[in-house]
Amino acid sequence: MQPYFSHDIFTRENLKIKKLINKHKMAGYGVFWGLVEFLHNNNNSINVDEIDVLAIDLGVEKEIVESVLFDFNLFSIKKNVISSKRIAQNIKIQKEKSQKAKESAMRRWQEVEPDANALRSQCEGNAIKEKKVEEKKEKKKNKKKEKKAEESKEKEIKHTNSEEKPENEQIVFYGKNSNVGLTPSRYSALASLYGRALTDTVIDELSYNIGVKKEQNFDSEYPDMHYLRLERYLLRKQSLNAKKGSPSESPPESKSGSTSLQTKDALPQESEAHEEEQGVPPPPEFYASMIALKKRMGRW
Repeated sequence: MQPYFSHDIFTRENLKIKKLINKHKMAGYGVFWGLVEFLHNNNNSINVDEIDVLAIDLGVEKEIVESVLFDFNLFSIKKNVISSKRIAQNIKIQKEKSQKAKESAMRRWQEVEPDANALRSQCEGNAIKEKKVEEKKEKKKNKKKEKKAEESKEKEIKHTNSEEKPENEQIVFYGKNSNVGLTPSRYSALASLYGRALTDTVIDELSYNIGVKKEQNFDSEYPDMHYLRLERYLLRKQSLNAKKGSPSESPPESKSGSTSLQTKDALPQESEAHEEEQGVPPPPEFYASMIALKKRMGRW
């Protein structure tokens, strides 16, 4: 038999409950009864630290749960533990009834059945099984609460980490058209590996391709997009220069180590070097990232 508690039909006539409904409407009334059920199932005890988990479980904001608990004098609060005198009384009555029912059943078995000891052992065995089932349910319930609490903390950590990035990791736009997105550390790594002159030249070529829509614009959801593309361009360019036996060309007009002041309409003319790069395939990560982005945006 499932445990239960009495629900007074005049609950809403209580002045405290009227104030609760006036402030939070029937949503607050539902939260109140949800908390009453929780207290009955958890030995009349809610720790203040569990309010976040309760709010997630009840599907409401934390502020509403806190208001129902603290603003209307409906519950007792002592040493960060929330309880209720009425619920404590209900639990006591329920235990007394259960004990009396058990004793009555034992007496009936002893009077009717000759092998009362065997029946008693069976009864105790069933009680042990029921207790184990209840313990398993309780463990499962606690694990669910812990998981929700951990997910909530992870979301808070991610939100905090995403609010502000280190200054040296902010995206800077390079190239003649200021549309090649790289972090300064990524730019320095390419310049150190392939030389600043060759790096600036290839950045300007990629900037041109983006301007004429032959390459993808920068997307903040995949910040390494242009870095991976430049790596492939630079490897190809370095290989071509090695075959020709000629030194790397200096970038046309201006360096792109800092953000260009030219507009996107000021596109450079195509060159032989640019034509050589038309056959350079993007790295596999580039296509994979684009497909993933299009799926999230509903375009795939």
